[in-house]
Amino acid sequence: MIQYLMFSHDWTEMRAWRHWRGHSKAEAARRVGVQVSTYELIEDGTVDLGPFLQPKFESALLEASLSE
Repeated sequence: MIQYLMFSHDWTEMRAWRHWRGHSKAEAARRVGVQVSTYELIEDGTVDLGPFLQPKFESALLEASLSE
């Protein structure tokens, strides 16, 4: 499903996951602990996650998977 969303809408993987989970950008940013503007830059690929943010994103995705 994620790959279908990525290719059919020309979305990044993060955008497809967020859509599939039904989260707004604000909710996704809150879960990760960053500003919405920062989240947008990361989601569209302008800014790399880097070693500081990658664990936060992984934890947020895992938390979302376990709670749903």
